[in-house]
Amino acid sequence: MNLAERYLAKHGSGKRFIGRPPDANLKFAVVIPSFNEERMTECLESIRQCDLPNSGIEVLTVINWPEKSDPFTIQKNRDIHSKAMQWGKSADCKGLEFHFMLAEPHGKGFSGVGY
Repeated sequence: MNLAERYLAKHGSGKRFIGRPPDANLKFAVVIPSFNEERMTECLESIRQCDLPNSGIEVLTVINWPEKSDPFTIQKNRDIHSKAMQWGKSADCKGLEFHFMLAEPHGKGFSGVGY
């Protein structure tokens, strides 16, 4: 078991967000942590418009919030996730693969906003 596998075995939630292994041509993974990012789709669009290298690129957005957030904040982040998902379905993303993860808090000891 390598370092990443040991870390995930100890700290991971056990939940897989992406149901398949990375593409063999994958060279870059961009992770965008997000909390109340109202301009998320603008960020994604700017990435989509970049000059891309001739290799696989995956963009992972992780949308979460602190465990003790008020209902308005929780709903706002869920709405941001929904808008990002809609953008991903409609955007022509040749050379890029986008993944949108809604990482709801799981309690103390898990990584995320507010820890």
